Amino acid sequence: MRRLACVAWAALIAAGAFGCGVAGASARAPRAPSGPPLNTESFDEEASPGAGDPLVDNGLGSPMCQASTASLSGQVLENCRTSGWVAAGAPTSNYAFDLHANGGPLGVDAQGLFQQYLLAPVWMGLVWIVHALLSMLEWSYTIDLLDGPAPSGPNYPAGGLGRGLRETQAVFTQPWLVLVLAVASVLAAYHGLVRRQVAQTVGQVLSMTMMMVGGLWVIANPIATVGALSSLTNQASLGALGAFAQGSPAAGARTLSDGMREVFASGIGDPWCYLEFGDVQWCRDPAQLDPRLRTAALRLAVGEQGLVGCKLNSGLFTSCAAPGSPQARDYQRSAELLRDARTNGELFLALPANGRARDSTASTSGLLSILCGDSEIGKCRGPTAPQAEFRGAGATNQRAAGLLLIVVGAAGMVALLGFLVLRLLAAALMSLFLLLLAPAAVLAPALGDGGRAAFRSWGMRLLGAVVAKLMYSLLLGAMLAMVQILSILKGVGWWPQWLLICATWWGGFHYRRHALGVFEGRRLKREEH
Repeated sequence: MRRLACVAWAALIAAGAFGCGVAGASARAPRAPSGPPLNTESFDEEASPGAGDPLVDNGLGSPMCQASTASLSGQVLENCRTSGWVAAGAPTSNYAFDLHANGGPLGVDAQGLFQQYLLAPVWMGLVWIVHALLSMLEWSYTIDLLDGPAPSGPNYPAGGLGRGLRETQAVFTQPWLVLVLAVASVLAAYHGLVRRQVAQTVGQVLSMTMMMVGGLWVIANPIATVGALSSLTNQASLGALGAFAQGSPAAGARTLSDGMREVFASGIGDPWCYLEFGDVQWCRDPAQLDPRLRTAALRLAVGEQGLVGCKLNSGLFTSCAAPGSPQARDYQRSAELLRDARTNGELFLALPANGRARDSTASTSGLLSILCGDSEIGKCRGPTAPQAEFRGAGATNQRAAGLLLIVVGAAGMVALLGFLVLRLLAAALMSLFLLLLAPAAVLAPALGDGGRAAFRSWGMRLLGAVVAKLMYSLLLGAMLAMVQILSILKGVGWWPQWLLICATWWGGFHYRRHALGVFEGRRLKREEH
């Protein structure tokens, strides 16, 4: 029956009439377009959505989208549903800016090649780096390396971590434990009986006993000891993040997700608007949504949704795409983003970059054709002609200069986010490494004052690595609050706003040690150069 339906649909298209029921219903009730039906012209393979987000598909998605979503905002939930990432609803690849080269002498457009092979890779490299850093930052707060998998049996209550500690204890700690206790007994007898330091010896024996018992407890149940402390620290870190950025310690997860969305919007979304249209305010302001583009987007949404189950190839052949397949999910996501778009920029981001539906003037149904008002870039007319002409070769110098300022400014954001990610991950890895040293550290207290000092040093380093996340959360919370304030700053153009945000990121990176010193209650002795 599905094959017969596809053949019938192809026959209708060949006859010049467009009509196809939506093969797969979306998660919510679709909204009918307000404009006339789609014309008979259809888009080829290039109009189809891309194969998802390559970063999200390979693990750089959002753990918060898979966990409890009760504390996430509505916009973040929409992003999770459409892209699997809290910071943006559109795939990362859709943030490439469109190129529209008309050809030059000898059929070669030098400026178009310059944009395609130099400007475009630099920009997409920045987009991927920011996406990766924000994803790793989220993973730093949601993944606990000390919290192992579910217990596999009574002998391994902490999964892989507990099993590793127990195996090390069996092959290393227990064989040496008898020897170090014998050494401790000889030292205690010498100091207590020979040197007559009874009180001091009793104190040392009690201290040794408490240290060794504590170390053995950590080995026996690392999740209930160090793991519990790590979990409390993680909750306190999110609370501190929420207190600094939102004024409420109870909104930690929401603050982190909303903050990542704000950082990506200000650091990538707004610069993309400039590189795509040359007019950030027209791109991001819902009040300036073009009704012509909105109507065309609703038509495209019907067409994209109709391809779930059937996919049109050059208007001649039809092949069915199984509902629930990755390709079908891409069509559904694109249709949903088109329907939900509330700004001109979101309409274009719902479609793949440089595809016919988004960047072709050959079809009257494409967004660029409506934006340009003509079939050729360079001859655009109408109120949105400047936005259309900006993707042509004539805007190469403006794009190159703007991209230079964007990269220089965003480098501060990348540097500070990279610093925080490295420190958070290093603290988590160090706490795991020190915990794995527990079978050796537990023997040290029996080896005299030096051994007890080494055990105390090990314990303090483990404690510091576990609670280090709290200090970095304070710095991150302060930076998110600053970016949020500057992002809604009114009365200035986008470039002054962008430069202020970049100065904030660069200042935070330059004075990061001073800020951490203030949070830790210490003072740096000399200025950082």
